Amino acid sequence: MVYVYKKLVKAGIYYHLYEYKTPVLVGYTEGCRKERVLHGSGKEFSHGRFDSSVYRTRRNVKFLVQSNVDSDFVPVFITFTFKEDITEISIANGELSLFIKRLNYFVYGRNVRELKYIAVPEIQYKREKKFGKGVWHYHVIFFNLPYIVNIYDVLSSMWRNGYILVKSVNDEIRLINYISKYFTKATHEKRLCGKKAYFGSRSLLKPTVFWSVASLPGTLEISTALALNTSLFSKVYGKGSTEVKYSMYKIPVLPPVSELGAS
Repeated sequence: MVYVYKKLVKAGIYYHLYEYKTPVLVGYTEGCRKERVLHGSGKEFSHGRFDSSVYRTRRNVKFLVQSNVDSDFVPVFITFTFKEDITEISIANGELSLFIKRLNYFVYGRNVRELKYIAVPEIQYKREKKFGKGVWHYHVIFFNLPYIVNIYDVLSSMWRNGYILVKSVNDEIRLINYISKYFTKATHEKRLCGKKAYFGSRSLLKPTVFWSVASLPGTLEISTALALNTSLFSKVYGKGSTEVKYSMYKIPVLPPVSELGAS
């Protein structure tokens, strides 16, 4: 356990730096250059919007999206609906899992779990208002789905449950906004109480977390890059002892640095 003043989250080519006015008590893997947080005091965001569990989860979804955007693929955003009145989330989840299993086999020619995705369930509210039944549907981002000729027809034949909507999104900000919009709805859905507001594939890349007592956190290469680059966005939250300064950087390529002084 250690008190720290700075936290850095590396999500793909994006770096999110948090600088705390009051130190935060966290646990960490001692002696590891890429120190991953194991547990925290829960007080790192103890005021204002940072106190919201919805905000924290939404932030984590953003980190997941940024960690998994691949320059070799254009992310594909797909909405899956049910023609039948599927009101049980467990049944709906099972149908989506079967579809993704079929899609993996179609893409790779064998039973694997290579496709990276994030899925958010949502009630079809217009249908519920009209017919009185809360039927589920899904919004899913696929990060590494290769180009498929006649993708709508191909995926519709695999889904088999209702209609789908397919949209490619090559802008990361739009992609994050899309998934955040539906995720926000999901977090306020009482029928998801005790269940996941979103879920993803096991193959998703996870963001890396670094902690520091005083200096810029991360490896020597990362801390050098932060010092040399200007943040895309910066804002201070809270007041006085609860103040937290947040800065976001976009660094596609880390600059080479001398190994002198490296740990």
